[in-house]
Amino acid sequence: RRLWRLVGATVVPQTMSAGYPRVILLEDLRARTPSALHSLKDALLCPTFGYFELDCSQSSFDVHRTYEAAREFFAQPTEVKCQYVHTQYVSGSGGYVPILEEYAYMKGTAALVESFDVVRDLSLADLRRVRDTLGADAARGLGPMDWPVEVSDMKPAFRAFYSSCDDAAEVLMTSVALALGLDERTYSQYFGDTAHCSMRAMHYPTIAEHQEVQSKVSESHNISGTRDAVSIV
Repeated sequence: RRLWRLVGATVVPQTMSAGYPRVILLEDLRARTPSALHSLKDALLCPTFGYFELDCSQSSFDVHRTYEAAREFFAQPTEVKCQYVHTQYVSGSGGYVPILEEYAYMKGTAALVESFDVVRDLSLADLRRVRDTLGADAARGLGPMDWPVEVSDMKPAFRAFYSSCDDAAEVLMTSVALALGLDERTYSQYFGDTAHCSMRAMHYPTIAEHQEVQSKVSESHNISGTRDAVSIV
C-alpha cells in the first residue's frame, strides 16, 4: 500500500475520524514536534487508510521548474530524445524510454507513454568506489547521468528535485521509527548517498499523437492511455 503522497500545496488537515487520511507537514516531522509524530503513529496504525498525505508546501520542492524542464525535453524531436535512450547505458543509469517500450501490465496492451528515468547521479569516481567496495550489483542503477544538453535547465532542475525527495525520504524514515518508539536509525541506516532511488518523468501524448502511434501497432494490441499529460514519480 502507498504509505505517503506528496502534496505540493497547503491542505487543510482532516482527521481520520471524519473520513480522511492524515495530512502531516514535512517541516513538523523534521522538527520532531510531538503532535506530528503522534499523527504519524495514528496514520501508520490506522486500519482504515494505512497511509497519510505529506504536505511539502513549506519545503524546497520546485515542482513548477521540474515539470517545465520535463515538458521541454519531451517536446524535443524523437531523434534528439533517442540520443539518450536508456538501453545504451550498461549500468542501468537511467535515460530515455521511447513510446511503446513501457509495460502496460496487461496482456496484448502497449502503454502509450514515453519517459526519462533519473537515478542517483554519482561521479565516475564514486561509482568505482561503490563497485570496488560493494560489488558490481550494488553499482548497477547508479549514475553518472547523461543529461540532455538540448534542455539546459533539466540537469539542475531534476537534481534539485531529486535532492529534495532524498531529504524528505530521510526525514520520513527517521520519523516513522520515532513514531513507533524505535531507535531513530532503525530505517534510515539503510539510506545514504549510494542508495538506489529512482525518479521517472513520464509523458502521455495527445489524442492526435495516439492515433498516429496506433496506426503503427498491430491490430492485436490495444493502446493504454490517451491523454496529454506529464507526470513525475
